[in-house]
Amino acid sequence: MTIQDYKGDVETAKLIPVVGSSFNAIEDLSGVVRLLEKWQYKTALKELNHLIAAERELIDSLLLKAEVLALFDYNKETIEVCEEVLERDPDNIYAIIMRLIQLIIIKENPSLINKALMTLKQRDLGVFNYFTGVLEFIDQHKLRFDYDLNGGPIDLICVFGYFLNEDGTMPLKLIQRLEKVKHLAEQYPDATILLSGGAVQNQYCEAVEMKRELHESGIEEERLVSLERARDTVGNIIEFMDYIKPRHFSRIAVVTSRDHLPRAWMSLYMGLKTDNYDAHLVGAAPKDTIGHMDKEIRLSYQTVFRIAGLFEKQGIKKLVTK
Repeated sequence: MTIQDYKGDVETAKLIPVVGSSFNAIEDLSGVVRLLEKWQYKTALKELNHLIAAERELIDSLLLKAEVLALFDYNKETIEVCEEVLERDPDNIYAIIMRLIQLIIIKENPSLINKALMTLKQRDLGVFNYFTGVLEFIDQHKLRFDYDLNGGPIDLICVFGYFLNEDGTMPLKLIQRLEKVKHLAEQYPDATILLSGGAVQNQYCEAVEMKRELHESGIEEERLVSLERARDTVGNIIEFMDYIKPRHFSRIAVVTSRDHLPRAWMSLYMGLKTDNYDAHLVGAAPKDTIGHMDKEIRLSYQTVFRIAGLFEKQGIKKLVTK
């Protein structure tokens, strides 16, 4: 995969989350964050390399570069950048955590991962305990596909969007998700249905098109809520939680494709837990074929750690105890 600048027509600044937002207040890096907001990733990395060469805001420039590389799954390159930070600042908890996540994703030598974990433990015991708890949670649920939908009525259905075709039509993967939603909507007629997904790759907004399809199929419009800003699974969770937090729901279902279900369920579960929101969460998916899960599992670590506040600098800063 090659990191390129976006050349399409999507209004990228309206989509969430914004890459690198933790560094927006640093004057020398604010221009880079603006480039990232416009998805000018290649240009942003070029500018970061200039700043690093000039040793301007060196540590933060390196950390921001690592964040961008990690989001594009350049795991080994991210590790190298984090090690550059740690050569200059061995106690830098942001680099310690970022490097550790990448080591876990690429299944690096277990002894190297254990050594990195011990480094985190020595740096901050509270963050270490939290990190290992999140890690155990992911390891336990990363291949979980079955959930009990019969434990009571569902009052909220959270639907994850998927890229639309260039002409605005829905690919089979999204059609199958909506068929599952229709079934649940009929089974639970009082459930509100949240539809999350922005206009990510073309002018067509996933949430808007999903709402149109479900309404035309007979579901009342007042039950359908379109959330139109998410650019990825993390954005889906941010949108869902913004809607959920001021309201009361007791039993929530996530709907997505079967191969995406473990990551989607874990991510919303972590979002609910992080905000101390008490609700029972289940998952549902069409019975589509599960392909190779290696990529989904790698993405699960990245995504769930992000939701848990263990990816961006501003999130980690809230957790640091010393």
